[in-house]
Amino acid sequence: MSLSPAQAATLSPGTINLDSNAVTASSPDSGATVTLNLNGFGIALTTGGFVGLGGAPTVLPLTLTRGAALGGGNFLYTTPLPINNFISNLFLGGDEVFVDIINATFFGRFTNPTNFSFLGDLIQTRFRSTNQLPGGGALQSFTLTNNSSSIDLVAIPTPALLPGLIGLGLGVLRKRKAEGAEEVSEA
Repeated sequence: MSLSPAQAATLSPGTINLDSNAVTASSPDSGATVTLNLNGFGIALTTGGFVGLGGAPTVLPLTLTRGAALGGGNFLYTTPLPINNFISNLFLGGDEVFVDIINATFFGRFTNPTNFSFLGDLIQTRFRSTNQLPGGGALQSFTLTNNSSSIDLVAIPTPALLPGLIGLGLGVLRKRKAEGAEEVSEA
């Protein structure tokens, strides 16, 4: 992002990595619905347009609803969308940066409140700031487990959003294919 005195902020390519070891989960119905409390996230790394980003990120809780079985004890999970201000309390210059989730799919498993693992897949985000920062992006990686969680955001300027999401989707498909091959070889 850059800001000159006479104009609003614009989005530059960059990444943000947020890490936590304080994510907790609860489920009143053995994993059919899971509430993830996303606490304790801190900024681990910034690159590109997000160098200089500061603050103590606030990440909203997620309520996931189990859907189709994916095999190996994993399920597809959905959440009500969009989620405005999913991440807030990040600051670049004098502007607060907000991340909204526009589209998302999650997959994983919930065994109990101390044994769970969820990954985000093909997640489209929107970045905003107090100066109406325009821009899109993707959560390149969204891993929520009972011992170490991380959120990796990749900012993609709006005109480049579609090719970036296509590239992200292809990467996720390759990863899933490799994980499927690994599970088959372990069996």
